[in-house]
Amino acid sequence: MWCKNNIYDWCIIYKKNEDLINNPNHSHYDFFSFYLFHHNMPIMIDSGRGSYQTSLPHYNSHYPEYHNSVLLNNLSYKPFMTNALPKKYVESICYVNETSNSDEYTIDMYATGFNRINRKINFKREITLSRNSFIISDMIFSHKYFLINNFFHFDNSLKIDNRKKEFYINNNSFKYRFSNNRDNVKQITGTDLNNVSYKYGAFENKKVLSSENIIAIDNAISHKLQIL
Repeated sequence: MWCKNNIYDWCIIYKKNEDLINNPNHSHYDFFSFYLFHHNMPIMIDSGRGSYQTSLPHYNSHYPEYHNSVLLNNLSYKPFMTNALPKKYVESICYVNETSNSDEYTIDMYATGFNRINRKINFKREITLSRNSFIISDMIFSHKYFLINNFFHFDNSLKIDNRKKEFYINNNSFKYRFSNNRDNVKQITGTDLNNVSYKYGAFENKKVLSSENIIAIDNAISHKLQIL
């Protein structure tokens, strides 16, 4: 289910499928998410799960916005209330294709779950790794327009500097630039999304960048982490 790939100086961890978790269970809404390391140093991370109690912080941390993932029209690739809906409606076929050449490695992630919104969506996330960049491109195949929200969770050890339309990131060993093709990345602060839990009931801080855009077949959204 989970795969770890060392590509150039990157290390990426991601799901290859969700074959075993279409039935009601405790899994997260994280098929499109990933962990990213560069020279063994954490860059983009996961939120963990700090609580299973509704009265405590982090109860919703299994949702997509707590991962390096997306919402489409404020919905996940699979419904939130899976145990209250017909199995056919809940099921999402999730799979990955991987290709490479001498210059880059590409991970294509597909899930059919968004097709419950519109049958022609056929959502695809394309992750491309090269020696100097990490690119996440999200695309659909419907001519209709949909709202897409992207979330990216960065390790708190990173220094993030907002310079107008771009964010400059520094971990004392390397410098990076993070931006998207709409020039509208924003930083989220002071919310439960900024919590990461490595131990149940305990919380630390992390940094979160996000964007909100309109997506269609001719209007893909791309985010890029460039090594400087």
